[in-house]
Amino acid sequence: MGSAAYATSVGAGGFNQSTIYDQDKNSIISANPNISSIPNTDLKPEIQQSIELGTDIRFLKDRFGIDFTYYKTNTFNQILTLGNVIESGSSTRRINAGNIQNQGIELMLDVDAIKNENLRWNVQFNYTVNRGKIKKLHPDIKEWQLMSSVDAGPEIWAYEGGDFGVITSGYNNTYASAPALYNNESNPNDPNNGKRILEYGGKTGSPNPAYVYYWSTEADMGKPERKVLGKIEPDFIGGLNTSLYYKNFDFYAQADGRIGGQFYSHTYKYAMGRGALEESLYGRDQAHGGIARTDYKGNTVYDGIMLDGVFKEGTQAPSKLDPSKTVAVGGMTYKEAVESGLINPMMASSFYAYNYGWGANVEDPIMDNSWIMMREITIGYKLPASLTKKFKLEYARLGITGRNLFYIYNGLKAGLNPESIQSNNPLTPYEYGGVPYSRSFSVSLNVKF
Repeated sequence: MGSAAYATSVGAGGFNQSTIYDQDKNSIISANPNISSIPNTDLKPEIQQSIELGTDIRFLKDRFGIDFTYYKTNTFNQILTLGNVIESGSSTRRINAGNIQNQGIELMLDVDAIKNENLRWNVQFNYTVNRGKIKKLHPDIKEWQLMSSVDAGPEIWAYEGGDFGVITSGYNNTYASAPALYNNESNPNDPNNGKRILEYGGKTGSPNPAYVYYWSTEADMGKPERKVLGKIEPDFIGGLNTSLYYKNFDFYAQADGRIGGQFYSHTYKYAMGRGALEESLYGRDQAHGGIARTDYKGNTVYDGIMLDGVFKEGTQAPSKLDPSKTVAVGGMTYKEAVESGLINPMMASSFYAYNYGWGANVEDPIMDNSWIMMREITIGYKLPASLTKKFKLEYARLGITGRNLFYIYNGLKAGLNPESIQSNNPLTPYEYGGVPYSRSFSVSLNVKF
C-alpha cells in the first residue's frame, strides 16, 4: 500500500519458502537428494517503508534555484541467505533480518550567473550523500558477509549498528590477514607503538642469496579476529557543469567525482611484487633511496631498503659479519638493527617479491577511492543565417566534443584507473588486471531544414 511520499511495499517470492513446486506452483512434498538451501516455511515477507521530502525553490526570476531532497528507506524482515554448517546437508539457509536503513540527501544548485542578449553563463552543482546502516539484523546474528575473499583479497561484511558494507581482513586466514602492529603494553608512549612487526623469512636464491624479511600478519601472531580496513560507501558524490553562450559560440564543461570510501586493487598487489610500478623503484639504487649493503661477493651495493618496522620478539637473523651465524634482533626496530651493524639490509627487489603478490598482507592494496574526472568539454559554433540560407538550411551548428578527458584528482595509488573497478555492484569494490585510460573525441554537424 502507499500514498504520495510515504509508502510500504511487501515482496517475498514463493521460492524463498520452499524449493519444490508442482506444475501449478503449489508447494508439494517429495524427495530431493540435493537441496542446496534449507526451505524456511516461517519466512515473512519483506516490508519496505520509505519517506521522501523535497523542495524546489527559485529566486530572482528563475536565475537562482535550489532543488533539495531528503529520503529514508527502512527495510524490515529482509530476506538474507546465510552460510550453513556442513553437517546440515545444505550449504545455505534463508532468514529474515531486522531493519536495514538507507537515507541521504540530494542537493542541486542552478545559477544563471550572467544573462543578457549576447551572453549567458549557467552553472549547476549537484551533491549527494547516502548512508546505509544496519539498524538490526537478527537476535542470533550480528554480522553478515556480503562478499567472500577473492584471490586472497579482503572480505566485505555488514555489522549490526554499523555501515552497510565494510572492508575487512579474513578471519583466521593467513592469506587474507592484516599486518600485525607492535604494542608495548608496559609503555603506551613508546614511539614504536603502531609500527608493523617484522619476521625473518629465511634465505632465497643461489648463487646470490637474499635474506628475506616480511611483515607479520595478525593471523601469524595468533590473532584470528577480523579487522575493519575500510568502507565501501563514499563520503559524498558530486558534479559540476557549466555552459556559456556568447553570440554564435557555445561552450559546455562537466566534471564529476566521488570523495571517500576505499577499494582493493589486485593489479597493485601483483604489479608491486613484480616491480612493474614506479612505486617499486624505492630502494633499488642510490638515486631512489637505496642504502648500502654487502652482496654475496663482498662488494658494497646500494640496493638495500630501509623498513619502518619492529622485529618480532625472539627473532634471530643472519649476522652481517658472518651470515652463517645469527644475532638476536627481537624487539629492535629494523633501522636500529641495520645501523648498529647487526644485520645486512634486505635487498629491495626481494622485499617487493615477498611482501606483495598472492598471500601477502591484505592491507597495502587497499586505497582511497576518491577521484574527480573532467568528464566532458564541448565547443560549438552556430553558423550565421547569412551562410545557412545559401544552403537552404534553417539551422546549422558545428561542434567538437571530448569525453573522459583527464582526472583533476586521482586518489588511487600508482595512477590506477578508478573506472577499472571490477563490477558496477557496489558490494564488489575491487579491480583485477586494470583498464587503461581512454578518452574519446568527436566532431558533429547538426542541421535543420
